[in-house]
Amino acid sequence: TARRWRFVLLPWVVVPLFAAAWMPLLPLAIRDPVRFLFHPANFEFAAGMVLAALWLRGSYNFTIRSPVEPLLVLAVASGVTLWGLVPLLGIRMGLGMALLLAPVVFLAIHIECPAGPFRRLGETLGNASYSIYLFHPPIVSALLGLWAWLAPATPVWIVILGCATLSGAAGVVIHFVL
Repeated sequence: TARRWRFVLLPWVVVPLFAAAWMPLLPLAIRDPVRFLFHPANFEFAAGMVLAALWLRGSYNFTIRSPVEPLLVLAVASGVTLWGLVPLLGIRMGLGMALLLAPVVFLAIHIECPAGPFRRLGETLGNASYSIYLFHPPIVSALLGLWAWLAPATPVWIVILGCATLSGAAGVVIHFVL
């Protein structure tokens, strides 16, 4: 049954490559639903599905031992990708983002973290990641409204960091509660 679903997922991932060309030809009433279903962010989901499928098959089962703290390696890799390459290349969402972030996720899967608090934190965030993903939009929305009301002159970078931290922490709490 899983093999049959590939043919459902394939158009969902491939159609965004061509959507920009034929979107103006569609009737106005269906443009928004089609744009939603075939959003370029689908490439990011596809990259995650490919990595997950490879992992579940055991296609690549190895560990990378880092000579420095693995979280530092991941932080630098993420920082270079998100704060350096993405703005430099003008990439927003979609295929380019998936191609840039898939190696970072691949590294995160395979890098060995020594036992200790950082490993426990990483495992906790990993286990709660789906809860964080599901609940962060309404939590961030509420936080932004509250922040605008309580401290409207706060610098943007503090608001972004605060919302990311608080919504992530709330997602962890929700994970443990549910």
